[in-house]
Amino acid sequence: MSNKQKKAIIDKDFSIIVNVGPGSFSGIRISIAVAKGIKISKGSKLYGYKDQDLADFNAKNIKLLIKNKLIDTKDIIIDSKSGYSGAGKKFDFNKIKSKNDYNFYNYNTNNHRHIAEIKQELNKHNSDNEVKFSFNPHILPNFRGMISTIYCDLNNNIKKTDVINIFKDLQKINPFIKYIDNDETLDFFSVQNSNYCKIKIFNHHSEDKIIIVSAIDNLIKGAAGQAVQCFNIAENIEETLSLV
Repeated sequence: MSNKQKKAIIDKDFSIIVNVGPGSFSGIRISIAVAKGIKISKGSKLYGYKDQDLADFNAKNIKLLIKNKLIDTKDIIIDSKSGYSGAGKKFDFNKIKSKNDYNFYNYNTNNHRHIAEIKQELNKHNSDNEVKFSFNPHILPNFRGMISTIYCDLNNNIKKTDVINIFKDLQKINPFIKYIDNDETLDFFSVQNSNYCKIKIFNHHSEDKIIIVSAIDNLIKGAAGQAVQCFNIAENIEETLSLV
C-alpha cells in the first residue's frame, strides 16, 4: 500500500476505536492521546474497548491448545516477567534500583488483577472442567518487554509436534504471530518496538511435558499496537497498516 493510499484511508470519515485496558498504563495513555488528536483534527467519533472485548481476533497461546485438547487443564504454570513500564502508574523506581545494583522480584502471585481475564479466556474453550493454573508475574529492571514461560502437561497420545503444528498454522493466518523453530534467541530485543508476539517451544526431559515461551513488547503488542490492530480489523482495512 502506497503512502498516498494510506493517507486516503486516514482522510476518510470513520470512527476511532481505542484500547482502554487492561494493560500497560503508559501504552494505553499514548494510544488514547493519539486517538483524541485524530478525533479533534478529523471530527471522528471515538469509541473505547477493552482487550477482552476483542480477544477472539487474536487466538492466545494456551487457548488454542485447550481448544484442540492438546494439554491437560489441571495444572498449567505461567511464569511471566515484565519490564517496569508494565507495573502501573504508581510504580516506585526505587524498588528495582539502588546505588549498587538492580533488583528483580515477583508480585501478586496468584492474586494479580489479570487473573480473572486469563481464567475467563481459558475456560471459554474447556467444556470438561475449570482450567486450573498458577500465575506468577515478575518485575525486571529493564523498561519494556514481557516474556512468559508456560509449563504444560500434554494429554495422552499428544506429541510436541502436535503443539508446534498448531502454532505454525496460527502464524499463517496472523501476521503478528511468529513461531521460532531454529536457534534464534527469543528475548526482549527481538520484540521491542514491534507488534509481534514471538513463540518458541523448548524440550522437557519428560516427553509428556512442554515448555512454551512467548515474548511481546508490552507497550506495543501489549497496548497501543494492539489497539491499532483491532482498529484496522474493525474498520475492515489492512490489519498491518501502521504496524510494520
